[in-house]
Amino acid sequence: MAEKFVEMVPPVTEMEKILARRKDPKYREKVLQFYDALMQHIADELDGKEVADNETIEGLIAQLIHDLTDKNMYDEYEQMEESERRIELLLILFDRVKIRRDKVAKREEILDEIEEKLVPPKSFFDVSEPAVEDKYKLPAAMWEQVIEKAPARKIMEILLQAYPLAVVKKYVIYLGDYKEQIAQRMQRRHENVVSQMKKELRKEGEKMKLTAEEAERACDNAMAVLAAVKEQYLKKLAEERKQGKEGKEDLPEHSQLYEKMKEAMYDTQKKVEEEALRGKFLASQINSLNEQTEHIMNVSVDIIKRTEEKNIRILRNIKKLKAAIHKYELVIQDIKNRTKQTATGTSFTVQI
Repeated sequence: MAEKFVEMVPPVTEMEKILARRKDPKYREKVLQFYDALMQHIADELDGKEVADNETIEGLIAQLIHDLTDKNMYDEYEQMEESERRIELLLILFDRVKIRRDKVAKREEILDEIEEKLVPPKSFFDVSEPAVEDKYKLPAAMWEQVIEKAPARKIMEILLQAYPLAVVKKYVIYLGDYKEQIAQRMQRRHENVVSQMKKELRKEGEKMKLTAEEAERACDNAMAVLAAVKEQYLKKLAEERKQGKEGKEDLPEHSQLYEKMKEAMYDTQKKVEEEALRGKFLASQINSLNEQTEHIMNVSVDIIKRTEEKNIRILRNIKKLKAAIHKYELVIQDIKNRTKQTATGTSFTVQI
């Protein structure tokens, strides 16, 4: 049976098809590790270390010799000694493997960047089981009207003309069941989205709560330090006054430091208060805009309703006017017919 309720999803792009065909990240990492192992094996042999025979390396060297021979570039290597020729071939092979490895790594890096831009963040579509407080259930009654709604009258008339009544009734039952399945899938999807949103909001709230608590602790520590500094400052100031040093010279270094700290604290407090006032002002502006938007929407709805009511009244008046015109046309036609009959009867009397 053909699908009657096709979900509205955007078409898959060519880039999305390429990304869908990508191997698992572990497999891609193994490919890079394979190239690294080849390069390490070649480097160890070039350094003179004892290495075990590697069939892959030997096969690549044989392929390299074949390529150089086809390009008429192997003659100079053929005249070398065996050990020198192998070193030169290993150097060429190392460069080729490194270039190939860099290309693969660069390609994977580019595809990762494209995938990050095309695919939404993982945190939003976190498919882990949400907590109990994050779960959300939509009321089933919101889908009942859609499920129980029968096809339009015209469609039912067409169906009844084409099929027996029993078949049409069965079709309506199956249609309701199918719509119920679709509604259940949509409900589960919406519930999952809302649950994940609640989960993310809860996590963000907990994160902000921890940040606020940390800021509060830092503020308490700063106030404690300031109180200790102030206490020491007052003690020192009292000692200086006893010794009669106050007013005879500039403030001592510790007093100047305290004054600077106090000014810095006041400046910070002032900036915080200014930012709080600015935030309140912006919030009031946003609330005002929301109220204006809601008011405009309500006014627009009222205007549309009034316009529709006026149009309905105009249409009714037009229908009444058409009926009256038609009535008067019938009266006029009747008068014309009687006039013709009277004229015909008079003419007949005159002839007699």
